[in-house]
Amino acid sequence: MRPQASKLKTVGRRLYLRPRTANQKKCVPGNITIAVYNCRQNQFQEMITVEVPTVISIISRTPDVIKGLVIDLDESWLHANEGPDTWSPHEVVAHLIFGEQTDWIPRMQLILSDKEDKTFTPFDRNGHFQIAAGRTIETLLHQFAELRKENIHILLASDVTIDDLRKTGIHPAFGAVTLGQRFEAGQTPAM
Repeated sequence: MRPQASKLKTVGRRLYLRPRTANQKKCVPGNITIAVYNCRQNQFQEMITVEVPTVISIISRTPDVIKGLVIDLDESWLHANEGPDTWSPHEVVAHLIFGEQTDWIPRMQLILSDKEDKTFTPFDRNGHFQIAAGRTIETLLHQFAELRKENIHILLASDVTIDDLRKTGIHPAFGAVTLGQRFEAGQTPAM
């Protein structure tokens, strides 16, 4: 049963991407199963299968969606946060840039590489503050859009196979993880 679109937006749920392996040799192009995770119940609930081009279309539009949300905000709104350990919209865009630069593609490339040491560099949750400093929202949005476009090209050019999904890297907190597990855990770009 395919869930209603409104169910995918419910508070307390997150979308995770899971490559589909049955009867296919390549994941790109192919299908991805989206598992809807209910944070409150700590379990996956619904699964829908979408084609990779659909996912690529969605993640390709993310920069424009983010731009639409923040471009006309007053400076006071752009730099407001909800208190300690929270981020402003300006900082969130910088965080997305930092993730594009340091997380999903670099870790995928490390897993797929011939290097012996496949230990991931720990992700610095505050690494984006240096990116945000002194920058306008327009320059951040432009950089995010360009990086997302480049990373999608890298993903598609990587021609990930089912065998590639079994390759491992070393996560600083979780130990050995496969590329497939990274996709299952939602380690693809923010949608």
